[in-house]
Parts: sequence; structure tokens; C-alpha cells
Amino acid sequence: MAAAPDRPAKLQRLEGLRRNCPYLSMSSLQGVLCNIRDNGLPELTDRRSMRPARDAIAMQHTDYGPILQTIAIPNTSGGSTDLEVAHPIAVLAVVTNTCEGWAKLFQETLLRYPSTVDTPWTMVVYSDEVVPGNQLSFHNYRKVWVFYWSFKELGPAVLAMEDAWFCAATQRSDMVRSYRGGVGQLFARILKLAFGGGPHSLHRSGVFLEFPDGTRVRFFATLDVVLQDGGAHKLVFNMKGDSGHKFCMGCRNL
Repeated sequence: MAAAPDRPAKLQRLEGLRRNCPYLSMSSLQGVLCNIRDNGLPELTDRRSMRPARDAIAMQHTDYGPILQTIAIPNTSGGSTDLEVAHPIAVLAVVTNTCEGWAKLFQETLLRYPSTVDTPWTMVVYSDEVVPGNQLSFHNYRKVWVFYWSFKELGPAVLAMEDAWFCAATQRSDMVRSYRGGVGQLFARILKLAFGGGPHSLHRSGVFLEFPDGTRVRFFATLDVVLQDGGAHKLVFNMKGDSGHKFCMGCRNL
């Protein structure tokens, strides 16, 4: 079958666009072009508008407060350090109401595993240090602690995907070392956002979630899984970690 007469010109224009733009993978560029084709070009296209556009989403208020909240963490010098965290309950409320893909997955999972005060879902919390720079550097000031969470009921196939996990906070490791109690205090403060320390609790009172189709459910969850390697286990819970004889605080000796 002969190619359309204008296809070479179209291919040349596409290749020219790809070469004249900063690097994007072909999948990323395809996503951008398809979005523009389906929804049109946004009125604001400069990079100076991208941060306010992101902040407009991140700072929006929900029934459970703003997504980004600032908590004060006592440090070893007698003062406190402010840290911005993504409130887990507020994040859950927003993505359930606005993200159709997540809402569909969430509703289908709720049909299989209803969430009630007697049968709450299980929250999985993951924490570790990550190094975006040179891991062999003697003074690695870019090393950060990260905290993610999701739900066990989603299943291993879903939890194997990055998009199934929500980031609660990140903080540079050198700043965490200045906290009173270290990373253990930061870990505890993040958990209190979801399970205590305020008027809303996933475990005690539950939270109302509204789906794009208008359906509302009262959702309960409890903390039952903490996912860590030996180093994070040691620093968060002040235990022996890799040199210990227990896999976790609830295990018997080997």
C-alpha cells in the first residue's frame, strides 16, 4: 500500500519538533502531543506559571484541611524545624474525588473488601533513605528520607506499580539528624496525621470519601504493615536492625 503523499512532510515536522525541544522520551512526548490534540493548548505555557499551577493543586483545601500542611518538629538545639507534609487523609479525599482511574480501582476493591469500623483496611507505610546524587560521595548532602503509604487490600499486582503509592513527606537526612529523636520522631508525626492528633482519624472515626459519580462512603483503615530495610528499621524504631536476631518487633528470635 502506497504511503500518503503528505506523510514524509508530516514525519519531518514531527522529527523537527522532537529535535528542537528539550529532551523528552518518546512516550512522554506522545503523551504531551495527544493531550494537546484532545484538549487544546493551555493558555499558560511558560515555566514560571508551572510552579503556581502545581501549588494551586497542592494547596487546595479539603474537608480535612489543606493537602500541604506545615508541622513543627523539635530539634536538638531547643527550637523547632518546620516541615511541609502531604496530609494522608486530605490526599486520599482529593484523589478519590478527582482521579477517575484511582476512584474506579478503589470502588472495585471496596466491593471485595468492605471497609467498616470492624473490618478496616490495612495501611502500608514505607520509609527509607534515597540518594539522588553520587552514592559514593563522602559528604552526600542530597540524601533524603522519604515516606510513602498505600493499602494492602489493593493487592501485590497494584502495589508493584509506583502510582499506587502516595508520598507523605521528604526531608534531607542532615536535617533529620538535627531532630530530637531523629527520624523516629518524624515517622511518628506523619502517622499521627492519619491516626491521631486531630479531629479526624482513619482508625477511630473514619473519613467520608466522595467518588466522581457522587457516591460517598465512610472509610476506615488501620496501620498494620511497616515496610523497611534493616537500616531504616534500626533508625526509626531504635533497634538493632541488620545485626539483630528478629525480623520485626513482633517476631521471635531466629
